[in-house]
Amino acid sequence: MNYTVTYRRHVCKFFFIDNMSGWHFSCQPHYNEAWIQETGPLTEEETNALEAFAGIARQYGYESGKWFGRPIAAASSEEQALLDVGNLTCGTNAGTLRDVFGVMEPRFARIWAPDEERLIVLAERLRGKLHSEGMARAVEVA
Repeated sequence: MNYTVTYRRHVCKFFFIDNMSGWHFSCQPHYNEAWIQETGPLTEEETNALEAFAGIARQYGYESGKWFGRPIAAASSEEQALLDVGNLTCGTNAGTLRDVFGVMEPRFARIWAPDEERLIVLAERLRGKLHSEGMARAVEVA
């Protein structure tokens, strides 16, 4: 068996923005507190962007059957993700989401840089484990 380990920056960025917006009870306040402590207080522009994101997230939330995180997670790039969300929402929110992603980019980039280094190491370790003889035997048994 051949396994591929991938992570996508735009999906991590979506998670960051989604959580920072606090739109749903599942958002983790302690993540937001840690990120703000690491990067400084939100600007007025960021606060407004997160409020706009929260409004869209509520409209296309988990219960709606049109959760807009699904096409973002499936897309191969941020550009494709935003196009796919535009299709899902009939284009009504694509521009706003593009603006939100742009406004939040500098803050996300400060968090992403050290995390990406760790992800590279973890992905390589996971690749090694997935291609180990023990894993091959475990898959054959199942």
